[in-house]
Amino acid sequence: GQHLELGIAENNLFILLAAAGLSHSLFGERLLPIGTLYDPFIDRGLDALNYACYQDARFIL
Repeated sequence: GQHLELGIAENNLFILLAAAGLSHSLFGERLLPIGTLYDPFIDRGLDALNYACYQDARFIL
């Protein structure tokens, strides 16, 4: 696996999870991205999370 650290950029985390979660439809290879987030900061990235779910991205949060 590959480890990426984004610091406190919650929105970037959800965008990265969405992009990696869409890899099957883009490249034909399925990835299973896993993201961890400290609970109080989830509100900062909800827009990107909603867009990722709308695009049918697959990831574990």
